[in-house]
Amino acid sequence: MKRIKSHIFTLLLLFIFLAGCSESTSKKEEQEQDDKSKKEIVLIEDEEEGTASNPLTINVAYPWGEEQFNERFLPIEDALENVDIIFNWYDGTSEGLQELFAAEIVPDIIISAPDNIGPLEELDAIYPLDDLVEQVGFDLTRINPALLSLVRGFDSEKRLIGLPDGTGLFALYYNKEIFDLFGESYPDPDQPLTWKETMDLARKMTGERNNQQYIGLEFGGWGSTGDLAKVPLREFGVAMTDAETGNVLITEKPEFTTYLELMRDYYNIPGMRDQESLEGDRFAQRTAAMTIHWHNYFAYGWGDLEYQENMDIAPVPVWEERPNSGPYLGTAAMVVTSYSKNKVTAFKVLEQYLSPENQKSIVSTMASGPAVIDPEVLDNFGVKLDQYKDRNTKQVYFSLEPAEFDNYSHYDRYVPFDLAKFAESDIDIPTFLREVKEEGEKIIQEAKATK
Repeated sequence: MKRIKSHIFTLLLLFIFLAGCSESTSKKEEQEQDDKSKKEIVLIEDEEEGTASNPLTINVAYPWGEEQFNERFLPIEDALENVDIIFNWYDGTSEGLQELFAAEIVPDIIISAPDNIGPLEELDAIYPLDDLVEQVGFDLTRINPALLSLVRGFDSEKRLIGLPDGTGLFALYYNKEIFDLFGESYPDPDQPLTWKETMDLARKMTGERNNQQYIGLEFGGWGSTGDLAKVPLREFGVAMTDAETGNVLITEKPEFTTYLELMRDYYNIPGMRDQESLEGDRFAQRTAAMTIHWHNYFAYGWGDLEYQENMDIAPVPVWEERPNSGPYLGTAAMVVTSYSKNKVTAFKVLEQYLSPENQKSIVSTMASGPAVIDPEVLDNFGVKLDQYKDRNTKQVYFSLEPAEFDNYSHYDRYVPFDLAKFAESDIDIPTFLREVKEEGEKIIQEAKATK
């Protein structure tokens, strides 16, 4: 019996020893893997070095106006001192870039809308940023995670192919005078309405008062069939197509049916599709009680402070089953090019673009929504605009968690999801979705064939 106990004790010690060795080996392997990952970072060196007296030229291919470019990028020259940042307009396409190359302009940075990332990949123009992030010590946690996720989704391999340049935000704008006319309570600035509640209000405030016909709700005006009418759909964060195959998925994802049921309910309200609603922005004309619009809508120039005195903003409405989820955020990608001879300096330009100082300057006029989540930047949103000075922009625009795409797909741009066609017909929702799917798949196949 003593011998048996001795053997058992010996085996137990051996088991403990082997387990310890296994754990030690596992930790060693993990450490080696970490060390290997660190060693695999490719260190980049610029071919040239700029100084204050002889600054380094950084060419930026920019698809919007020079005035906007100067507002966003020229302050970076003062901050870095050793760079000269040059505006180069292009139309956002690969053909536009090739025209720059033909003019012997090689961009160090390209600002690209998501639909044009594919052509950049085809031109082998993208330098992924993960190594530069590590090398420079850039803090990615400052960047809005929804925007980072979106930019990674732009790439077929989910690499960090750029940094977000900013975003657009939405709100529910409402006219207190019209609410008073119809005897309805104003939206709560701290608690978003649901889409059902919003539609109920839209019905109640569509009608005649004092010989004036009013409607309860617009999605950006002009018939409410443009991009702003898709804000409820954006809150689901669903792609219309498979990112790898291009298969159209709208008949398989119930979110599209739910969204179209909401919009059918809206379009069926009498007056929503009358001629006056189709031809203009009725909220701006003070004959619509509410509208869904972009963050800087009050600064569009359609009314002065006195004209807008009784108008206000509230958070964009939400789906009842997703009470904390707002619309997904869009962005353009700021790409360091593979052709750049000075990638480190180009990246430092982007780093400075996203610095608290530069972001505060950009968002103070609502030229863009912030790309970062710094509280001091969010506090600065719209502070230079008199139209927003006394309004709680932080609560309205940043209280909801942005939806994230389940799988961003470049093929979505080929799908003819035409709300105007839907609004103008009595077509049932399954038939509409099936027809869109069939037409979209045909267009996608034709696009694939031309590559």
